[in-house]
Amino acid sequence: MKFTAIELENIFAYYGTTLLDLTATEDERNIILIWGRNGMGKTSFLNAVKVLFTGIGDERSRQVGFPPRTLTPLQYVLGDASSWIGLLNRRAAARAKSSAKPVTARVAINWKADGKSMRAERTWVSDGTTFTETLTLVDGDKRLTGQVANERLEEILPADYVGFYFFDGEDVKSLSERVDRRAVDFDRLLRLTFTSELAQELETLAKERQRKSMAGHVLDRIGHIESSLARARRARQSAEQQLAEINETIATDTIELRRLQVRRENLSAGVSEVQRSELVTRSNELKAQLQEEQAKIADDIPQYAPVLANMGLVSQALTAIEARLDASGAPETVFARRIAEHLPDWLAEIDGARSEAERAALVEGITGRIQELIEDAASESLFAGLELGRSERLRAALRRIVELGPERLGLQTARLRDTSRLKFELLQVEDALYKIEVGSQANLDEFRLVTHSIAEVEERLASFHQSKGQHELRLAEANAEITKCELELGRLERSQALVDKGQEHARYIRKIARSLNDLLLKMRTCTRQEVQDAINNRLTQLIYEHPLVHTIELDSNYAMNFLDINGNHIGRSSLSSGLKQLAATALLWAMKDVAGHPIPVIIDTPLGRIDQENQRNLLTHYYPKIAHQVIVLPTNSELDDVKRQLLLPSIAKEFVIKNELGDMATIESGSKTEAATW
Repeated sequence: MKFTAIELENIFAYYGTTLLDLTATEDERNIILIWGRNGMGKTSFLNAVKVLFTGIGDERSRQVGFPPRTLTPLQYVLGDASSWIGLLNRRAAARAKSSAKPVTARVAINWKADGKSMRAERTWVSDGTTFTETLTLVDGDKRLTGQVANERLEEILPADYVGFYFFDGEDVKSLSERVDRRAVDFDRLLRLTFTSELAQELETLAKERQRKSMAGHVLDRIGHIESSLARARRARQSAEQQLAEINETIATDTIELRRLQVRRENLSAGVSEVQRSELVTRSNELKAQLQEEQAKIADDIPQYAPVLANMGLVSQALTAIEARLDASGAPETVFARRIAEHLPDWLAEIDGARSEAERAALVEGITGRIQELIEDAASESLFAGLELGRSERLRAALRRIVELGPERLGLQTARLRDTSRLKFELLQVEDALYKIEVGSQANLDEFRLVTHSIAEVEERLASFHQSKGQHELRLAEANAEITKCELELGRLERSQALVDKGQEHARYIRKIARSLNDLLLKMRTCTRQEVQDAINNRLTQLIYEHPLVHTIELDSNYAMNFLDINGNHIGRSSLSSGLKQLAATALLWAMKDVAGHPIPVIIDTPLGRIDQENQRNLLTHYYPKIAHQVIVLPTNSELDDVKRQLLLPSIAKEFVIKNELGDMATIESGSKTEAATW
């Protein structure tokens, strides 16, 4: 496939119609440069080409921003009124709205493949509230539309391939960092998915044949077990991803810990082991004493602190409660009790006509009134309404506090002083340890800092190891649940003991599916090894030199693992962004080598964060060789005159993006010098 023309109309930053003539590319001159400053329309050009082949039906094609968020089709086309302007050019949409006419956005590409001319055109027409999307494909002398056109375009360039051929150079380094990538995307590029998809279809067919003759309750049980199996597999995948990330962090922190330990050893002057032992022993003794004192304080202070800190209030409360109790034994109270004792006899002598019940009621009323008079006299007391029994108990407690308070306060104060003294002495011992460890005073501060950093890293490692243990337990539980569910499924299916044709067919179909899966595994292993060999070969052409990375290995998900010359794994976080970008570039190059799809490559921000020496390798070894047609979207600072000279023998044509107001981009023939004026 070789692009001969690209047309853009009212799409993203492009206003009106823009036409690029790409017929100038040849085998020896395969590079097209499209110059543009930041914000002029390079990303819009890349996205327009991508969306021609992917459409906007798949959620992945509608992800925008960082962190990425998925828009609805309507939001993607018209904008979301916040951070996403929309696929429709904003100026064209506003002009159409003012004239009450629909607006059309369009991207079209002409190309030649296998001696045949082809053209794909995708359009979006909107009235401002909704939109329609159409695709037209001219395949030689046939004109296709609708679903037929989409299926044919998918055959020519599958949507899953697009990200491998049209990409932003700065984003590509994420390929080297992801540990959870979808292996199926790589399988599709390498033409391996047909086998797995066929095996899945056969397995589905086998289940249908087998279960037609099963009893209803068995089918219900199988459905329940399959749900549990799916959950267990998701749990296993999650645990594996978490463990991969934790192991990555542990590897990085272990390297950092060793570096700090070596630095501390280098700072250490080498001291008498006897002297060190004495100080360490004293330090441990002080720590034990300090811990014991702190435990005592923690036990006592919360209980006694409120009363010890408010002894004045305690004394006032004791005075008030004693006044309350003294009032209960006052002459008035004694006099009231004697009246209550004699009053029934007095009433009987004075008024014998009343019945005994009436006299009792009268006595109760009179004594109650007398008691009220006595209580009113003491009503201003804080504890006036408190029962005498409780008042006695409260007085006893308050007296103990008042009597023992000063002694306990002194004890707690002494404990706090002892704690401060122990802390100070511990600091002196540790300071003495630092000083004998580090002979030079100039290195003392750095030694302390390094020692503190070592403690932090060790604490962090301990936390990660604990978390690792938890995730390993989750992984073991998930694996056990998977094994249990698979055994139960097998048992349920065998329990039917059906020998009809459906069961027999299911067994044969499963045998075929297993054979296909075995074949896929062998194909994937061989292909992955082929890609891995190609990566290491291409990396030697791209990288100037690197003392740490020796080789790259691919795991089953095509995630890259970096190894040193001794075969030890290197943490990804230990590598620079530029090296990750080079490694990911080597991966893309290797995938193209192995896949063998003759598709043009479009690269935005081609050099990213790569250093000068490795930029030279990209310009001389990568871009002239990556594909038979390469479209590069650089800025004038990214590709200076010296770097441009390296590409010059391979440059077929140059264009410049012009954009006066941010949403009026056009592309015209032009040079780097012209691009600098815009």
